[in-house]
Amino acid sequence: MQTYLIITTLIWGLACPCFAKKQGAAKGQAATHTNVSYGKYERNELDFWQAKGEGPRPLLIYIHGGGWIKGDKKAMQNPQAYLAHGISVASVNYRLLGEGVTLPTPVHDAARAVQFLRSKAREWNIDKNKIVLSGQSAGACSSLWIACHDDLAKPQASDPVERESTRVLGAGVRIGQTSIDPVIIEPWIGPNVYHPMIYKAVGEESAEAMQRNYAKHKELYQEFSAINHLSKDDPPLFLEYYSRFDMSVPAKSINHGIHHPVFGAKFKEQSSKVGHNKAELMIKNHDESKQFSNVDDFVIKTLTGGGGVSVAGDTAASGDKLETIIPKPSTIISVPSKLKKFMPKRHNAKLTEAKAGSFDLVMIGDSITHNWEGQKNYKSSFAGVRMLNLGFAGDRTQNVLWRIEHGALDGISPKLVTLMIGTNHAHDPRKGFTPDQPEDVFTGIKAIVAQVRTRLPNAKLIVFSVFPRGPKTTQARVSALNTMLPKLADGKQVLHMDINETFLGKNGTYNPALYKRDQLHLDAKGYDAWAKALLPILKQYEIVK
Repeated sequence: MQTYLIITTLIWGLACPCFAKKQGAAKGQAATHTNVSYGKYERNELDFWQAKGEGPRPLLIYIHGGGWIKGDKKAMQNPQAYLAHGISVASVNYRLLGEGVTLPTPVHDAARAVQFLRSKAREWNIDKNKIVLSGQSAGACSSLWIACHDDLAKPQASDPVERESTRVLGAGVRIGQTSIDPVIIEPWIGPNVYHPMIYKAVGEESAEAMQRNYAKHKELYQEFSAINHLSKDDPPLFLEYYSRFDMSVPAKSINHGIHHPVFGAKFKEQSSKVGHNKAELMIKNHDESKQFSNVDDFVIKTLTGGGGVSVAGDTAASGDKLETIIPKPSTIISVPSKLKKFMPKRHNAKLTEAKAGSFDLVMIGDSITHNWEGQKNYKSSFAGVRMLNLGFAGDRTQNVLWRIEHGALDGISPKLVTLMIGTNHAHDPRKGFTPDQPEDVFTGIKAIVAQVRTRLPNAKLIVFSVFPRGPKTTQARVSALNTMLPKLADGKQVLHMDINETFLGKNGTYNPALYKRDQLHLDAKGYDAWAKALLPILKQYEIVK
């Protein structure tokens, strides 16, 4: 390791004013709670913006940059970007490096803020299972460390905050350091990595002093390098690097070095090496994620229906042993419909309808089921049947789960429930939509079946194969899903039925005479055919005589 003279006055700010916005109060909506203490020290404070929406809200926790040397929670400039999507926001201060303050202080402070916010879940309407971290530079470094490190929860602690988990659904960060170990990063980037962050983190006053005493600090450097903790069970991570910091090495300046895109490239290499494979980068002209356009895009998608990991239940709050953090596909993470006219308007209308009547048949589904209500044959098809139509246009499994969790099946006791869901997961790729894997859709349907069985234990449940459709690429996904659905039947309360021959033409694909031009929705003749196929089933279960 070589020694270099650092002109501190040229490199003091980690978040250099030449590229960072001037810090100030976040614009727009005022914080719901300001300067809330999450620990016993003066800088253990955070601001919190509570999002509107039904049910517990997902949460973004922002950790400011500044080399752990300076900076403030006021760096959170755009809470409205998340609030508009129903995501609550917290921005965190922590103790800064200085006299008597070294690692692990700033990072452990940020981790405690995560635990504190989880402890406020009920009071502040936070969904503990949907928390994502974000930050810039040193804040990014802290975020990645928390996201990759083993859970810091202490289930038996006397302090209830310490019992809470530090595990999160993901982290989306900008210009972050994935290692702070100078022995590791100097070969990556060159000598211009010796920002004050590197040596002040271990209590040294200069790069030269740090180099002389490296052996004493080695363990600390290794511990607080997120890359050393990355494992395959860690959540999705998104690392963005500004185009002004190019991939050239050695780094051109201290600011270039401490924010170098190589940090991200090396992190992604490690992600692949350990079998994680969930690290996405945005490095202009080098490695540009096809899934996410920037940090905001990653955070919003992850918190409103993306994949990730989740802490199961509230065991940490009760002091019990924490359950294992397990991967969760988006198909089982309940979220409200994106089609606002069907949530809450139609959802609430159906809750009112359920309270006012008694039903023998409940049909759960998407637009295929929903649209039957608009057909001329609807009343005649179900003459004498007390039927509740819980079809909602655009619904996928995660939306059905949300509706069930928000009262869709409460207070009713039908004889028969039918379920047909999944076609909206199969659409061909287009802007803003990526089809789900059939295995994940099956997992979502399985979760719905479990919810129906729990809430309506006396009802028979029929899971129908998803109806045939076009085009061929989409039908291939539907067919793959349909091969799995018979596994859900238990031969007693849960049955699988395939009536798809009703909708097939002579060539074995969907019959266009029964479908609208979109190759998906049934026309009047299609609903007549469905009613004819359904009638024997309704007679079998004494829904009609």
